[in-house]
Amino acid sequence: MFPHIQTVSQTQRQNIKEGKYINLVSLLIPVIENQSNTQQIEADGSILLLKPKDHRLQRDLSIHEYIEAFNIYKNIVCEFEDRRVELDMFLQDIIEMATKFKGNIFYEYHKAFAKKVAAIKSTKGLTVDWSIRDEKLYSSVCLGRAISTCGVCGSSLHSTEMCYLSDTSQGKNYHSQQKRIPTTPYSKPQSVDIDPYGRPKLFHKWKEICNYYLAGNCYRGSACRYAHVDMNIKSSTQIKPSTIVSKTAKQANI
Repeated sequence: MFPHIQTVSQTQRQNIKEGKYINLVSLLIPVIENQSNTQQIEADGSILLLKPKDHRLQRDLSIHEYIEAFNIYKNIVCEFEDRRVELDMFLQDIIEMATKFKGNIFYEYHKAFAKKVAAIKSTKGLTVDWSIRDEKLYSSVCLGRAISTCGVCGSSLHSTEMCYLSDTSQGKNYHSQQKRIPTTPYSKPQSVDIDPYGRPKLFHKWKEICNYYLAGNCYRGSACRYAHVDMNIKSSTQIKPSTIVSKTAKQANI
């Protein structure tokens, strides 16, 4: 069996060996794409190899993409130096940041830390221990950022799924209150001549007639603010509809 080999370009492998800053996104882009994107242009008798700018290199990685890319970086580093435990501790610290803080704070910290480490390597020739958190950098990146909290009890020590109230009546009541969307018959705009239930508005002596009374189910009685008019004994001239309604529509509502 062949040993596990990371399929990255020789240039990337050499840059990792020398301790230069590596954009982890480039480790997730296939080597074939990197080679096929190269353009050859002749200028003044010389041959220039120009590579168009890849917009993917500007995006932030999710925590799942980051773990995949960092493992590729770690395996290449360990081909030249025995630093697997050190880099595993750094990865664990990054995962903790991704769990504790909202957004891609973990990736901002990685980029700032990796650039600082590369600068120290190129200027001082020193190799920084990645397992030791840079507290000053950590504070400047994470200070004032929103912390992920439990949606049930508000604690920052566990997620909503791991809350002890999530399976209790208290937790269920909380979620039902948060997700409840009020639905009323007045949610949709209605015409001024149609009541909220689609029935035409009828008037007697300039007072609106109670549609519930016409249907025989008004429970307010004399306290109802609408007119209680028996359409069977009142003349049609006393009832003035606010709009011209067809006879079938009136019969349906009566």
